[in-house]
Amino acid sequence: MATVGELETRVRDCINRPRVHHALYSNDLKGFFVVCSALDAIGDTTLAIDAYRGLQEAAIYGERYLRLYGLLQAFFIQQDAAQHILETLDVTCTESKDDLFYVREIRNSAIGHPTRREGRPKKNIPQTSHAIARNSMWQNGFMLLSNAESGQTEMTGVAIAELIEKQERGIAGILRVALEHLQTREEEHRMKYKDKQLAALFPSTIDYYFEKLFAGCGREDSKEFTSIHVDLLNDILVAFRAALTERGIIPAYSHVAYDVEEAEYPLAEYKKYIDGDPASTLNEKSSRIFVFFLQHQFGVLLKYAQEFDEEYMEPVKTSVADSS
Repeated sequence: MATVGELETRVRDCINRPRVHHALYSNDLKGFFVVCSALDAIGDTTLAIDAYRGLQEAAIYGERYLRLYGLLQAFFIQQDAAQHILETLDVTCTESKDDLFYVREIRNSAIGHPTRREGRPKKNIPQTSHAIARNSMWQNGFMLLSNAESGQTEMTGVAIAELIEKQERGIAGILRVALEHLQTREEEHRMKYKDKQLAALFPSTIDYYFEKLFAGCGREDSKEFTSIHVDLLNDILVAFRAALTERGIIPAYSHVAYDVEEAEYPLAEYKKYIDGDPASTLNEKSSRIFVFFLQHQFGVLLKYAQEFDEEYMEPVKTSVADSS
């Protein structure tokens, strides 16, 4: 089974995909910050929990208390962080709920609200007070003394290894659900567009279009025919930008948006030249340079299209149980 640390990394990788990242950031900035902070908190608390397991027995009670307080609080922080990820992604998870509840109840009684845990009369739950039995405390566990308002006293043996096991099982369950949700969303997105190839927007005759643009440089008798092919290239750019925007690739991939703009501007300037617009600053030589750059830039855009097409054909879901 994948560990909490491995699952946290995989959820983070999903969130950091440019399109998902931009969608979260632009549509819900508050939620974006919550998810980022929560993933950091899960990673940090995992380090703390792992460190506890590697500690040697402390010689003095003060250090034992400090370590135990830290461990139990790490559980609490980690649970809140995991729950906040689910809430932000609008996902429900009941997996390992009992495990996490058990750990949380121990934490709340031992260090959260030990002196007075308010009762819930409607549920017939009395007010209680708690204390860690000092002489029972060691690296691997402790006894929790609980006194109810009725006068009933209980002693509960708490095994640290059991708490850690339940915590890891519960947090891993939440992260698996979050990861599956993100993967399902991505799979649905790719399935929607996988048969709509971006590369198909670039016809096989595109080199012929550029031949006509080169032919129109300085030749008045060719400019009208050349203008038709300028419009054809412009149609490709318009369709490509629209397709990228529909998929959320633009504006998520800023470098792609930049390269589209790098084609749109020179094409518009060349259009002015071909149509005899008085505002044009191009001449025969400079217009050839513009066409040369345009041909290069369309090659860049076609490569992007092919790369995204390949990505959209790749499977998204991988087993969340493995540790790869």
